[in-house]
Amino acid sequence: DKRTSGKAITDSARMMWIKDRLYPFMMLLTRTKVKCKVETVNSCNPMPGKPIIFAANHSAFQDTPIMLRVTKRRSYIFSGKQNLAFIDWIFFVLNGTIWVDRKSKEDMAASKDAVLEYLAKGQSILWFPEGTWNLTANQLMMPMKWGIIEVARSGGAQIIPAALDYDREANTCRITFGAPMAGDALENKTEAIRGLRDTM
Repeated sequence: DKRTSGKAITDSARMMWIKDRLYPFMMLLTRTKVKCKVETVNSCNPMPGKPIIFAANHSAFQDTPIMLRVTKRRSYIFSGKQNLAFIDWIFFVLNGTIWVDRKSKEDMAASKDAVLEYLAKGQSILWFPEGTWNLTANQLMMPMKWGIIEVARSGGAQIIPAALDYDREANTCRITFGAPMAGDALENKTEAIRGLRDTM
């Protein structure tokens, strides 16, 4: 349950401080999961003064630790509920994760409230708007839901697109960041989600 007395349940300031301090250790742990060479094509340039939602495509478990590494910040992960190995579960818990049951409208609403609470507290969010792994070889991006647009608009946040491109033969992952989306760019959610998808 992500709500109590009508409010979202989020980490306390002390717990956020502890998790921030664990971030370097967490990045050391990800070396066992990230088996490929990671190359950053360009730098990530957030707009000052706005909370951040990182939006990335999703095709492998290592997408999450790679994004946390290249952005150089601990972000709360917006993730669908799933069965995980114990060590993977520990990683998600220690980093901070907003679990969501995508089949439940009530749980989706509570999860989005939690995201807004974290954004208001100055925390960043890592969001995979495809909603699941894209394992189709002939489809670069799966359809994306516009919940990320609604949350960013409500929270006064910016969305920073990130495209992860894997070369399986060369065993590399190249990350390209797009320009931040915020303000007027998020007003029309249909156009905004289409623009985000095209950028990614």
